[in-house]
Amino acid sequence: PLTEALARRRGALVVSRPADRAVLGEAGLLAAPVPSPWDGAPLGMVRIEEIGFAGFSPDTVAGLEAAAGWLGAALAEARAPEG
Repeated sequence: PLTEALARRRGALVVSRPADRAVLGEAGLLAAPVPSPWDGAPLGMVRIEEIGFAGFSPDTVAGLEAAAGWLGAALAEARAPEG
């Protein structure tokens, strides 16, 4: 269910949102899809399982989403054929 939910969306799932909490279950506090920069297809996901209370903020969510985007670009580049 978690991977399917992330494949259908662009942004992160956040445990503080009731609908997201139901999807995350026991899988962590935050999760974000790792999108391909070319077509947005999901290449994977990044999940945060533990974080201190002081570290949990809107900036954390934005940072996770940015990191997932950068990771998607790096993965897509690494998988691209040379030439």
